[in-house]
Amino acid sequence: MRKIYFIPYHIFRSFIVLSLIVIVYIQTIDAQTDSCEISWSPTIQISHDSVPSLVPQVIVYGSYVFCFWFGNGLEDGGGIMFCRSTDGGETFSNPEQLISWENCAGNLGYSVAQGNILHVVYTALTETSYAIGRIQSGNAGETWQNQMLLKNNAIPYDAVSSLSSIYIFFFDHLNRNHILRSDDYGVSWNPSLSLSFNPSSVVAIDDQLHAVFTEVSGNVEEVFYTISTDKGRSWQNYTLLSRQDRYNSNLPSIAVNENGNIFV
Repeated sequence: MRKIYFIPYHIFRSFIVLSLIVIVYIQTIDAQTDSCEISWSPTIQISHDSVPSLVPQVIVYGSYVFCFWFGNGLEDGGGIMFCRSTDGGETFSNPEQLISWENCAGNLGYSVAQGNILHVVYTALTETSYAIGRIQSGNAGETWQNQMLLKNNAIPYDAVSSLSSIYIFFFDHLNRNHILRSDDYGVSWNPSLSLSFNPSSVVAIDDQLHAVFTEVSGNVEEVFYTISTDKGRSWQNYTLLSRQDRYNSNLPSIAVNENGNIFV
């Protein structure tokens, strides 16, 4: 049985960091010294100065470090941007535009890695409407395929992967929640599944999906946990995690470590 740990906000809030106008990268040089201090390398600027660079995301796979961010402007460096390191963060490639600013709805979206297969899921703007867009690299970001529109009139709000499966969580045009799933690394996609709750954060472990969300209980919002053991087709009874008091509990996030322990 997997262990689930609930971490109150006042404990982990010291780990929150702020984004800068330019994206900088730092890495730990020595994770543990005799004095139990963490030391960091000098910062490396990896984005352009021409536009504000926002909502950075980072994925590490072996010696690869993949960085994604959104450049907020039409100038050079705008849109969904990408660069990578092949030497553990010592050096980085020049920033590369994956999707132009005018073709995405003002945000980065969600980056997912399956080994050296990379996916970026985002809200794509079409001539008449909007859709779930996906761009993919099959060689660790060396080259990228053309964008694919997966579902019209839909806005993605999360994406996770495990084994050969990719899960995209999205709102339809009536603001209802759904999951879109591929079981072959994004080659083909199954019909979407509806959700009766609005996940705040999801992790995938093997064929299981673990989710946390908020729901009104009494007169306040509380945090709940649920699990799907069949790739999102059904979900088990909700488990209340937050303390029942007169205060709202919101913005939950979920993570898993290498031992399979789940943290909320």
